[in-house]
Amino acid sequence: MIFDKLASGNNPNLIIGGDFNAILQERLDKSRGPSHPNRNSRQRILSHINTYDLCDVFRRLHPAAKKYSRLQLNPFCATRIDFFLISNLMFNKVTSSDISVGIKSDHKIISLGLRFSQSPRGSGYWKLNTNLLSDNNYISKIQNTIRDFKINNASCGVNPHVRWDALKAVIRGETIQYSAIIKRRNSARQRSLERKIENAERELTSTHQPNPDLVEKLDDFKTKLDKFSEIQTKGAMIRSRARWVENGERNSKYFLNLEKRHSAEKSIEKLNIDGVTNTDQNTIIKELVLFYEQLYQQPNNPFTHPELLSRLSKLRLPSLNQAQLEDSELPITEKEFYATLISMPLNKSPGLDGFPIEFFKTFWDDLKDLFCDAWQYLEKMGHFSPVQRQGVVTLIPKPGKDKQYVTNYKPITLLNAHYTIVSKAVNNRIKLNLHHLVKADQNGFIKGRFIGDNLRLLFDIIDYADFYKCPGAILSLDIYKAFDTIEWNFIYAVLHTFGFGEKLIHWIKCCYSYPTSKLINNNLLSCEFKIERGVRQGDPLSPTLFVLCIECLAAALRLDDEIGLNLNGIDFKVSLLADDTLVFLNGDVSNFDKAFSIINEFGLMSGCKINIQKSVAFFIGSKRSSLEKPYLDKGLSWPQTYFRYLGINFPITGSPKELFQLNFAGLIDKTKAILNIWSGRGLTLIGRVCILKSLIIPTLTYKVNVVPTELPEAFVKNLKRIFFKFIWNSKWEKVKRAKLCCNIEDGGINMFDLDAYLVSLDIKWVNRLFNNSYASPWKDLETSVGSPSEFNSWLNSSVSPNSKLFLQSIPLRTLRKAVSACKKFAKLTNLPANVYRPLWLNKEVRSRLKPFYMPPLIRAGIFSHLDLLNNDGDYYTYDELALKFNFQPTNQDFTYFIKLVAAIPDNWDINDPQTNRVPPETKPSWLHTIALRGTVKETYNFVKEHTSEPPTQEQKKWETDIGINTEKPNWREVYRNTYNCTLETKLRAFQIKLNLRAVITNNKLYNFGIVTSEKCVFCQSFPETISHLFYTCKVVAQYWENVTSWISRKLLLNIKPNVALCLFGTHSYSSVTPLLNCIFLCARFVIYQCKYAQNKPTVNRFINALKITKQSQLIIATKRKKRTECLVKWSGL
Repeated sequence: MIFDKLASGNNPNLIIGGDFNAILQERLDKSRGPSHPNRNSRQRILSHINTYDLCDVFRRLHPAAKKYSRLQLNPFCATRIDFFLISNLMFNKVTSSDISVGIKSDHKIISLGLRFSQSPRGSGYWKLNTNLLSDNNYISKIQNTIRDFKINNASCGVNPHVRWDALKAVIRGETIQYSAIIKRRNSARQRSLERKIENAERELTSTHQPNPDLVEKLDDFKTKLDKFSEIQTKGAMIRSRARWVENGERNSKYFLNLEKRHSAEKSIEKLNIDGVTNTDQNTIIKELVLFYEQLYQQPNNPFTHPELLSRLSKLRLPSLNQAQLEDSELPITEKEFYATLISMPLNKSPGLDGFPIEFFKTFWDDLKDLFCDAWQYLEKMGHFSPVQRQGVVTLIPKPGKDKQYVTNYKPITLLNAHYTIVSKAVNNRIKLNLHHLVKADQNGFIKGRFIGDNLRLLFDIIDYADFYKCPGAILSLDIYKAFDTIEWNFIYAVLHTFGFGEKLIHWIKCCYSYPTSKLINNNLLSCEFKIERGVRQGDPLSPTLFVLCIECLAAALRLDDEIGLNLNGIDFKVSLLADDTLVFLNGDVSNFDKAFSIINEFGLMSGCKINIQKSVAFFIGSKRSSLEKPYLDKGLSWPQTYFRYLGINFPITGSPKELFQLNFAGLIDKTKAILNIWSGRGLTLIGRVCILKSLIIPTLTYKVNVVPTELPEAFVKNLKRIFFKFIWNSKWEKVKRAKLCCNIEDGGINMFDLDAYLVSLDIKWVNRLFNNSYASPWKDLETSVGSPSEFNSWLNSSVSPNSKLFLQSIPLRTLRKAVSACKKFAKLTNLPANVYRPLWLNKEVRSRLKPFYMPPLIRAGIFSHLDLLNNDGDYYTYDELALKFNFQPTNQDFTYFIKLVAAIPDNWDINDPQTNRVPPETKPSWLHTIALRGTVKETYNFVKEHTSEPPTQEQKKWETDIGINTEKPNWREVYRNTYNCTLETKLRAFQIKLNLRAVITNNKLYNFGIVTSEKCVFCQSFPETISHLFYTCKVVAQYWENVTSWISRKLLLNIKPNVALCLFGTHSYSSVTPLLNCIFLCARFVIYQCKYAQNKPTVNRFINALKITKQSQLIIATKRKKRTECLVKWSGL
C-alpha cells in the first residue's frame, strides 16, 4: 500500500521504515523455525527496492551480521522483519543503523542515524530536574546544605540579596553533582540489563534447542528493563509538560523526544532580514536582540506625570475607598508569600537560575527566613539583585503566520521563581479590587469573567441590528505589541488615578527597576539587554496592570456621547478581552473620526499605538450594503468574506450556514488527524478516554460553547462514531456506548456523553441569563428581547426553535439556541410537561395556520388555557383578564384575544375538575428547574444520570455464567474496590474490560470468523470463553492454586481460590482489602498477558509482575504525595 502511494509521486529522497513482516535474506535474517511464510511479500519488496533505487541500510552497513529485530519465544524463532529502506542518493547522509534491545514489545528498536546540514544547537541553561524532588535522599541532602549554609554564612552585615544568590549557587552545585552520580548509576544498570538480554538472545539463537530456563530468564530481564525504562521516561514526561498523561499510557520513545520536538518548533532556523533569508544562527540571534532592544526602549513621552494624572482624572474612573486602600498596603507576611506559592501552577519552565516553583514548595520551610530577609531588603533598596531581576525571552510563533518574520512571534519571559512569588503576592493585592475598578465589558484576566461574554454580545448586537434594520458598524482594533509597548510612567499614573497608595506602587516599581533579559533561540543564549517599558508576558503582574491601563481607553470611549450603538434603548460602545478591543459605532464617518481621535490620544499617553493595517471594520444592520469604507485609505481593512475575532469566524453576510461552515467544517478532519496519531499506540481504554478529553474535547468545547448555531445531527453522530472507533481501536464496539459512559463505581470508564455534554454547555448560558448576580452587557439586550415569562412561553411551545415562526418571534439566535437546549435537557432528563395546554406558539391553537404569540399577556403571566378560565370554567372577558393579571388592555390586543379564544380546540372547552387546575403562582416551570443548575459539570452529571446505562446485562451473564446466583456480588463495591486498589492505569483498564466482558477470547473471534479455532490458548482442549480463560481452565485453575498458596504464606492467611475472589476480589479479609485486591488484580492481569504472549501463567511470572506493580505503585504514589499511604498498604507483604 505504501509503495502504491509512492507510485503517484516522483521523490528521489525516500526513507521507509517499520515492520514489513517479511525477511529479505533467509540465511542472514532468520534463526530456526519453519520458513517465513511471506515469500510473496519478500519478492514485492525486493521489486520495489529495485524500482525506487532503495537499499536496506542495516544490511549495507553490516553485510554479514546476524542480528534480529523480533524474538518469538513460543515456539522460539528469531527474524529481522523490521528495517529501514532508504534512497541510494541519500545513503551518504547515513551515519549509523543498528538493532538494539526493545521495551514493551517482542520487537527490538531499529535505529537510523542521519546527518543533515543544520544550525548548531546551544547548550541552553541549567534547569533542576523536578524528578529529584521525589527522591528522599536528595531532599535530605539539600536540607543539610541549606542548614550548613545558614550556620556558615550568618546574616550579620551581609547583603540579604548576596546571601540568597549565593545559597542558590551552592544548591545548584550540589544538585549537579548528585544528578551526575544518579545518571552514572542508572546508565550502568541499564547497560547491565541490555548486556544480559543480548547474551541470552545470542545463546538462544545459536543453539539448536532453546533452554526453557534461559527463555524464562530472558523474559525476566526484559521485564526489568521495561520497568526501568518507564522510570526513566517519567523524567522526560515531566519535562515535556504533557500534564494529561497517565503513568504507563504512552510510548516511551515519544516522551523521550517530545521535549526536543517542542524546542525545535520554537527554534527560528531562518529569518527574513531586510528582504533576505538568513540561516546563520549568530546573525539571527543578533537581529532578534536588536529588534527587542528597540522594542523595549523607552521613547520620549510628550506628557509629564502631572499631565497624565490631569488627563486621566477626566475619565471619571472609580477609586479605592479608604478601607480598600489600607488593606492593599498591609505588610506582606511570610504566610501570605506561602499562600501565594501554594497557589502557583506547577510544570512551568524556570527562569535563568533554573529553580522551578516545585523546588520552593518542597523546601519552603528551610528557605522562608532567607526569602523574607531578601524581601525586606528589596523594599528598602527598591530593586532586585541583578541575578534576580533577569529574565530569558523565548519566542512563540503566532499560529498561521510566516515564521521568517520577527514580528510574527510572541515573546514570553521566563522569570526566576523568587521574582514570580513576589510579583504574584503584590498582584493578589491589586486583584482584590479589580471587579470594582474594571467594568463588566472587559473580560480579560479577571476571575469569574468569561471570554464567551464578548462573543455572545457581538452575536446579539449583529442579530438585533440585522433583524430590526438598525444602522451600525463593528470596529476591531489591533494594538501593536500591546503588552510590550505600554509605558511605565503611564502605569504608575493609572494606579494613582484608581486610588492605589504609594506603598503598593513602590512594590510595583521594585519589580520594574532595572530589569534585563537574555533571548534564547535554538538553545543559544544571547547577550543581556535592558527592558525600559512594557509588561513582560510571563510576569504575574503583567495581565492585571495591562487591564487597568486599557480600561482608561474603554472609559474614554464610554464617556463620549457621539460614539456608540443604541439598540432597544441600550447603549453599546466597547467590548474588551485584554487588548482585543471592539468598538460599536452607528456607521457614520463622524463616528469613526471620533473613535480614532480617542484611540490615538490613548496611544500618545500610554505608548500603545493602533496598528490600523491589522484593524478591521464591517457594517451591520441597514448599513450592510453600504459602499462607504471609512478609513480605507489609511489602511483600515474591510473584509469581504469573514471577520475573525477571538478564534471565531463571523461571516460578513451573517448567514447561519456560513457560520457553521467557517467554524466547524474542518473539525471532523482535524479530529481524525489527531486521533490517527494516537491510534497505533498501546493505550488502554482509560488512556484513550484521556486522549479524547484532553486533546479533542477542548477544541470542540470552545466553539460549541460560544457559537450560537445548532450542530447538525449527522455531524454529532459522525463525531460519536469517530470517538468510539478510537476508544476500541476498531469499528467493533464491544460494549454499548451508554454503559461506557457510566462512572467507574457504576461499571463504566467515565467516557463522556457527547449529547449530555453539548446540552450542558448550552444550559450554562440559560443559568447565566437568569442569574441576577451574573453581570454582562449581553444580558441587557437579551432580557429586553425576552423576559423570563416570554422565555417560559417559548419553552412551552410545540413549534421547533429552528422554524420560521420562531425566527420571526425571537430575533437573537443565542436565545433560540437556549430554548432548544432547554427542550433537549427536558427530553434527556424526562422532565414532566411544563404547562398544561399552552396557548402560545402552539400548533393546536392557530389562526389562518399561524400560532398565537401575545407578549403583553405573556409578560402578565398568562401561559395556559386554564389561565383564561374562571372558577366556573367559563372564559374571562378581556377586561376581567386584564384586571386579574394586571396588564394594560388595548383595542388591538382585544381583537387578537377574541381570535385566540375562537381558535381554542373544542375538546379543550370541557370543564376540568377544580383539582386539575394549577394556580399561576405554583405552575411547574422548566425554566426554574434549569436555572437552578450550577456549573457545567453539575448539569452534565445530572443529565448523565439519566442517559447512562449500568451494565446489568453483563452482571447477569457473570452471575449465570460462573454460577454465583445465590450470593450476588455487590457490583458497585466490586467496581470501586478493584479500581481503587491500584494506581496503575493498565491494571484498572484491564479490570474494567473484564467486568464488562470485553476481553477478546478465541471463542468470540471464532464466532466472528476471524480465527479457525476456538480452543483455549493454554489447555488447547475447551472453547476459550471469558470464564474459562480466567478461571475454569485446568492450567489456570492450577495457577490459582499456586498463587493463593503463595499469598497465604506471605500474608499468614488461609486463602482458598474461588471464582468471586479470583475474578472480582470479593473476600472477607477486611484488614488487608486494598492489598489483597491489588495482588489478585495483578494475578488476573498475568493471565491476560500470558494469553497474548502465548505463555502459560506461572507463579514465578506472577511474583515478578507483583514486584514490578509494587515498584510502580510507589513511583506513582510518590509523585502524588501519597508515598506513606502506599508503604502502609504494602507493608503486609
